[in-house]
Parts: sequence; structure tokens; C-alpha cells
Amino acid sequence: MKVGIIGGGAVGLLTAVNLTKGGHQVTVYVRREEQKHEINKGGVSLVPDYKNFPVRALLLEELRKEDIIMIAVKQYHLSDILPRLQSYLNIPLIFLQNGMGHLELLSPLKDSHQMLLGVLEYGALKHDDYTVEQTGKGICRIASLSELSATSNQTIHKLATSSYPINLEEDWYHMLAQKLVVNAVINPLTALFQVKNESLLENEHLLWLAEKLCQEACEVLGLSSGKSWEIVKRIVYQTKENYSSMCKDIEAGRRTEIEAISGYILKKTQCDLVYTSFAYRSIKALEMNAGGLKDD
Repeated sequence: MKVGIIGGGAVGLLTAVNLTKGGHQVTVYVRREEQKHEINKGGVSLVPDYKNFPVRALLLEELRKEDIIMIAVKQYHLSDILPRLQSYLNIPLIFLQNGMGHLELLSPLKDSHQMLLGVLEYGALKHDDYTVEQTGKGICRIASLSELSATSNQTIHKLATSSYPINLEEDWYHMLAQKLVVNAVINPLTALFQVKNESLLENEHLLWLAEKLCQEACEVLGLSSGKSWEIVKRIVYQTKENYSSMCKDIEAGRRTEIEAISGYILKKTQCDLVYTSFAYRSIKALEMNAGGLKDD
């Protein structure tokens, strides 16, 4: 099956590798000519074995018809991407973004396009333009945002392989909200203290703060704080050796996704969320102190 992946960041490259392992023909659409050249020269390399996988790269403006298109860019890049997808009415579009802030952007297209949402349980670490590493274990969860045709449903089922396991979820809201809680706990805390995920379990003070963030997020999103807290701890343990994407962004002086995560939660309530507000303001302060932030 021909799969197009928009975005040559960590998630895009890792998704390309795992789908290529499963026998799919994968094209990654990137923004820079340099990255296109490097990928086309030798494929995408997977750490730790540095085995190369035959992935093709094209520039975003060269976007063509695929059997399925996966959008693996940060939320703040979606407004530039969506106009390019207007004409792809009958092709499943899977959006792989953190947070829930992008739902408002996607809303105008959901009645006319075959749109799905996806979340990954594992992490991805980009080493350079053509080298990526999977951190942690897990699956990709996918749920439909719009009513899918029978053909699109068949296409989604064909996408799943042993190297890219997929679980189809019925409730997209619960799926995204639960992932948002996980992100709202892990990302800002690990970014603020520049620690691996495991520190949230090992440091009693970080563990206390993590539970407070979880409780506030669940209150706003209408989830059970008890069940969600157990899920957060499980994900932290599964990805204990990871540095979160926000942690890496702060370290590299890049723009973070704090608006799509903690910012989204704060906008959804009139209540005073003490811990979430502090986490949000603290990350924004670090972004400001970094000066001119780079996009990924």
C-alpha cells in the first residue's frame, strides 16, 4: 500500500520506518531540500542497529495521491498543511498530534474528508535528518473523527502490521483526552526539571506534582482521575528511559507544544488550575528566555 507521511520529524521518520518494515511503500514529505536529498540517498536509519530502510522523500509542495496520508507535524504547523489537503476527499487522513487544540482547525473538514486521529504510546527521538530511534514500547491507537467509507475502513485495516500494530478505538474524544492527560503530566514536568520520565516515579516530590496535574486535567476533561492516574504511571514506566519531546524542545531552544497541551486545558475552564497554570507559565517563561525559538 502507498503511504504518504507529511513531516520529517521524529514521529514522521519513525512511522515511515515501521510501515516500511511491514511492506508498505512509504513517501515522507518534508520542507527542506537537504532532508529530501539525505533520505533519498540512503533511506531512513533506525537506531540502535543503524539499519537503513528504503523510504522515499519529496518536498511538501510535491504532495501526490497516496492510498493513505498521515500528518505527523506539530500542531502549530497544521494551519500551513491543511490547505494542501483540501482536494484529498476520498483518501483517509490520519492526524498524529499531541494535545487537542487541533480539533478546532480540523472541524471544517470533518464532514467532507475521511479524517482520523491517532496517538502513539511510545516515543520517537530524531538524531538527524535521516536517523531516528524508537523509545519505549506500545501501539498506535486510531479513532475516526468523521464517518468513513467502507473503502477507507479497509485501508486502515491494511495499514496495521506486526511492526506497526494498531488498535481501532470507537471513542475519539476519550482516546485524545486520555493522551492529553498523559502529556499534560509528563511533558511540562520533565521539561522544567530536564529529567527522564522515570524521575516522575522515583522522586516523591515530582510524583506528588504529577498527581496534582493529573487531577486538574481530569476535572476539566471529564475523566476519572483514579483510572487516569494509573494510566499515567503505566505510560511513565513504559517510557522510563525517555526524555519527553517537550524536554528535548526546551533543551534545543525549540518551540514547544505547551499551547496545545496545558494551554488547551486552561482555555476549557473558568476554574483556577493552580498547578497547570504554573506548569504552563513556567514553560512559556523558558521559551521566552530562549529568545528566538526555532520550529522543529
